[in-house]
Amino acid sequence: IPLPKKWTKLLYKNIVFISFLDLNGDGKKEYNEAAVDNVVVHLSDSAHVYEALTNDDGEARILNIRAGKYYQACTPLRNMKEWFNVATDTVDLSMQDTIFVPFVRGVKILGSVVYHPGKFSIYPHIDLSGIQITATDAKGKSYSTLTDPNGEYTLYVPLGKYTLSMNEDWMDDRFTVAQNNFPLTLTS
Repeated sequence: IPLPKKWTKLLYKNIVFISFLDLNGDGKKEYNEAAVDNVVVHLSDSAHVYEALTNDDGEARILNIRAGKYYQACTPLRNMKEWFNVATDTVDLSMQDTIFVPFVRGVKILGSVVYHPGKFSIYPHIDLSGIQITATDAKGKSYSTLTDPNGEYTLYVPLGKYTLSMNEDWMDDRFTVAQNNFPLTLTS
């Protein structure tokens, strides 16, 4: 006979988050993998929101949290450039007391938007700064950057398959794009 819900004991736990640069990609912190400080760990469910900040050892603690499933977001407060958080979006705290927050190395994409005026064009030069360039993976996650005054851009993304695209809203009907939506496969 099951106990009535009001008589069941709720389980509360102390959880440790460990944020680190995952050099070997196994998702677990090894002795030679550097800690990542200043990462905001955010947990939420339908009724509660919890946040903690990792210290110099890459650790953050949330004390006395009810065991269960939570949405998880981990946001570094500094520019990680080619390092990306690959922690899952949800976490079940029922069976674990330590949650690893690995950052894996990605790759740098360098490119440029080029304007080729026609021989008799009345626009010999146009401003190519501030054009949004986006790489979108197969799951719909996107990474964006803006072009500099020369139309050049740098974008860091994790390894994987992407569609690289330029936002065409910056130009009017006087211009056309020769090619957009480039498929990219980035492997190690």
